[in-house]
Amino acid sequence: MSTPKILLLPSWYPSKVHSFNGIFIRRYAETICNDVNLKILYAVSSDSVSKIEIEKTNQSGFEEYIVYYPKIKNGIFSALHKLKLFYQAYHYGYEQIKSDGFIPDLVHVEVALNAGLFAVELKKKYKIPYVITEHWSGYLPEDGRYKGIVKKYFAESVYKKAEGIAAVSACLGNSLVNVHLTKEYTVIPNPVQTEIFVPDVNSKTPTGLIHVSNFAKEKNVKGILNSFQKLIECGAETKLLLVGEGGEKNELQNHCNENSTLKNRVEFLPYQTPQQLNTLINKSYALVLFSSFETMSIVMAEAWACGKPAIVPKVGGIPENFNSQSGILIEPNDENQLLEAMQRIITDYSYFDSTAIRIHALNKFSKNTVLKKSLDFYSQHIK
Repeated sequence: MSTPKILLLPSWYPSKVHSFNGIFIRRYAETICNDVNLKILYAVSSDSVSKIEIEKTNQSGFEEYIVYYPKIKNGIFSALHKLKLFYQAYHYGYEQIKSDGFIPDLVHVEVALNAGLFAVELKKKYKIPYVITEHWSGYLPEDGRYKGIVKKYFAESVYKKAEGIAAVSACLGNSLVNVHLTKEYTVIPNPVQTEIFVPDVNSKTPTGLIHVSNFAKEKNVKGILNSFQKLIECGAETKLLLVGEGGEKNELQNHCNENSTLKNRVEFLPYQTPQQLNTLINKSYALVLFSSFETMSIVMAEAWACGKPAIVPKVGGIPENFNSQSGILIEPNDENQLLEAMQRIITDYSYFDSTAIRIHALNKFSKNTVLKKSLDFYSQHIK
């Protein structure tokens, strides 16, 4: 088969509006771009434009077409106006791609809503087939955001016309089956930059624990702080590093500043580059997660690529990727179990084999692993 021409159509993607939104989808593009002829089309509303504008960027191995369209204020007819502009923006971007001489063999939708709506248009108008990779946790029963007549109507219209469905975990795929959006699926996890996230052979004794997230409520960072406070009160000489932005971060920072036990033991940092995060993970005993739900935790996989164990909850797609060598699996929302896991990870740190953990990450999440699964997936659905 000749090199397939793939149009990646993400619902989340980095742009001037949200620089980190869907960054893992760009990482996926970087993973496959040397083996497919790849273009990316993404449209996003913006307060900074008064008409539709397009920004074409050459990345290493692929081109991005980012279309900005005016943000509409809420009103009586705003939903229809927003939908109209959404389609106009995507049509504008696709016409530019066509004029550059690119006609895709297959459209790959990353997150069905809302970019998948345009994939339906392309299939109807040009007979171009499309596949979906789903990341959205809203389909999980613990999340519960997949509700409402309109949302379900649009999701069903996108899924029923797709040639193939992939999910980043079996847990998410099963949820898609349970809500009757598909009968079968392929698991294709997010790739991890295993060439960047590597063990530091010169690293010294770890200095503390690390948590990385967007500080959303479901990440339960407050629960981590509660258990960490008990850990310090039990006499542990260690620190906790919290990395990320958004969500409840300001509230959590205020809580730590007002708490004499936590004030000098907890440090907050903004989002880090992959290289910076690699350094921080390597200085830690372990990654700590305490989420109420997860589809597939990329940061868990990044910690494993560094050869570091992870304390993680038994939720979503985490258990299917976990083994006994890669950390400690705990019940969600059980702060006592989390405390015990923190104590054990520090006391028995040498028990965890860095090499074995790294190998586990490579087998599950390396670019080569994800690339092979993706090319197989494409070959099944290109007509």
